[in-house]
Amino acid sequence: MIGLSPLSVALLAAVVTGTSGAILAWRERPDAGARWLVLLLLGQVWWTTFLVFELEASSLAVKALWYDVQWLGVVVVPVGWLLFALEYTGRDRYVNPGVVAAVCVAPAITVLVVAAGDPFGVVVANREVADTAVGSFLRVDPGPWYYVMAGYTYLLGLIGSVPILQLVRDDARPFRGQSAALIVGTAAPWVSSVVYLSGAIPVPGLDPTPLAFAVSGVAYLLALSRFRLLTLTPAPRRRARQLVFEQLHDPVFVVGTEGYVL
Repeated sequence: MIGLSPLSVALLAAVVTGTSGAILAWRERPDAGARWLVLLLLGQVWWTTFLVFELEASSLAVKALWYDVQWLGVVVVPVGWLLFALEYTGRDRYVNPGVVAAVCVAPAITVLVVAAGDPFGVVVANREVADTAVGSFLRVDPGPWYYVMAGYTYLLGLIGSVPILQLVRDDARPFRGQSAALIVGTAAPWVSSVVYLSGAIPVPGLDPTPLAFAVSGVAYLLALSRFRLLTLTPAPRRRARQLVFEQLHDPVFVVGTEGYVL
């Protein structure tokens, strides 16, 4: 792509895979987890797209603008992951307006503070341009709320991963491939984010998390196309156990449309 740095081209590859996954997930509505997976993937695409804008901008002011715009995607990703994991695994009783509103409080505060210009520097205390061999980045000094949101993001990621990990160790073989792909897709950006916050990245200002979204996109595409992520979900299996097996003394078998005993 003419005029774009190699790093921007790599990030656009993550945009393509994420958008493709979002389109596939959107087509599977109203299957369990579809709309929240779309939200998750669109959050990744938003974040990555405006990071490209930031990298290609030539001034501190413009870079700062696109950096602030990225926050909408940043805060949407963990919310989408948690709600997807709960609904996908049949815990949709927790995906109600009250819970959704509660988990969105901290993200909403972040977006509002950033949109207001962060006058007290609670999200970002200082910004400067860092010119490196791989690109020109906006290096920031995080404020206290930045670390609050980082911890909140990891918390939602951990809570959402627990029911997915339970499927990996479960005896429900049809869902193991799906769950493994989801764990890979989720772990890649989480690990990248931890590495970035720990200061282990040798390039000043480079957050590798959006680059890891390329791995996530491939993993989610594999789960959607190869393992039928949304057409064959464990949600009916959990509901069947709760609504049938736990309330009847006679043996009952519940068979899904795909022919598997749920």
